[in-house]
Amino acid sequence: MRPEKLTDRDLYVPMAFWGEVIKLVTPQPAGMEPGFARAQTTFQQYSATIQGDLGETVRNCHKVLDRFLEDAQKIVEEESGEHPGRLGRIREMPYGERTLPYQVFEYKGGDVSSLHGKSVSRVLIQFERFLSVLHFLEEKVKAGGLGPLQGSFNNMLFLLDQACDAMQNGIARAPMRPTAVLGEVPDPDFVLAQERVPDDKYPSGTVCKILQQGYAWEEKELVEAVVLIAE
Repeated sequence: MRPEKLTDRDLYVPMAFWGEVIKLVTPQPAGMEPGFARAQTTFQQYSATIQGDLGETVRNCHKVLDRFLEDAQKIVEEESGEHPGRLGRIREMPYGERTLPYQVFEYKGGDVSSLHGKSVSRVLIQFERFLSVLHFLEEKVKAGGLGPLQGSFNNMLFLLDQACDAMQNGIARAPMRPTAVLGEVPDPDFVLAQERVPDDKYPSGTVCKILQQGYAWEEKELVEAVVLIAE
């Protein structure tokens, strides 16, 4: 039996968590994490000059990074209007209003400014997609043979990894957990097993590939995981 979906009122994530994460990927008010900012510019330059498999990977990475940052920044713009410095400011909003991305709800005994869960889900999914493409790019760069570009790629990926680590650390501090784990039996309440496939790396009946990572917020489904299962 699948868990009850979060209600419209429940589907809000306290800003104490989200404010810390969102500032890493938005230009205002604190400034975007340098690794994301540099990668955005460098990918754009490289995607126009590098050919072959590496060039295609760079273009894909640039596209997914842009989508991830664009989604996060759109949330900030919706809340802040023409004044990005207002990010995270406690605002007086009516309970139950569904049309605004931020609301104030009672959470653990007090009124807390919160972000709608759909916005959280959208950015988490885009971040997971970016990580997947980034890891593929890292393997390409690790293989070498890039000539004078090798050092530039290594430096850029180092900063980008730091930025991703900061994002993941911020996520990890929330009462939220990923619901799909490689090598573990999937929880049918949170994970959609798309199909069984031959795999000699993981035990039969366990997750062998994560197509989309899922998340549970305080044991309520926020994003459904989609996986493949080892035969």
